[in-house]
Amino acid sequence: MPACVESIAPSDVAQPPSKVLGPVDVGQLPGMDAALERALRQRGVVRVDQLLRLPKPVLVAAFGDAVGRQLWASARGLDGQRATTAWSQIRTALGRFRGWLTSPCEY
Repeated sequence: MPACVESIAPSDVAQPPSKVLGPVDVGQLPGMDAALERALRQRGVVRVDQLLRLPKPVLVAAFGDAVGRQLWASARGLDGQRATTAWSQIRTALGRFRGWLTSPCEY
């Protein structure tokens, strides 16, 4: 195993997306446009951990069905795409990870 793999703390890898995204600004979420970000900020939602506290029905009531559900899923790191697309993304990521494992470490 390359030495650089040992430098990654297991706790960093094992964190669920919602824990990792918590302190992130809502403007960094995929599909976030300026108007939606402004509407969230007007409601006091600046970070993803604040968005996580809002139940799906509240988001749907405030932003409509599609946008409310997308906000709810994005805050949790969930992908709204079809499963086949998700599996192809996983295969691509695993291929990159294998390449990273076999490449020499550069510090």
